[in-house]
Amino acid sequence: MFYCPYTDKDLKEHEISREHIIPLSLGGIDGFEIFVSKKFNSANAAKIDATLANDFFILMQRNRLDIR
Repeated sequence: MFYCPYTDKDLKEHEISREHIIPLSLGGIDGFEIFVSKKFNSANAAKIDATLANDFFILMQRNRLDIR
């Protein structure tokens, strides 16, 4: 069983995916991840990560640091 902090549920292995603690789009790395609900992650991660990655101040830092 794996615990998902987003849904507060225990999940089976086929129900999980890996969530980067710091999104790759913000300079995160593989290996720094937690297990979360695959369903929740698929439905929400793109919206959340994209919104954060495209925030004006973060975008300026990404450009300055050449983070793609």
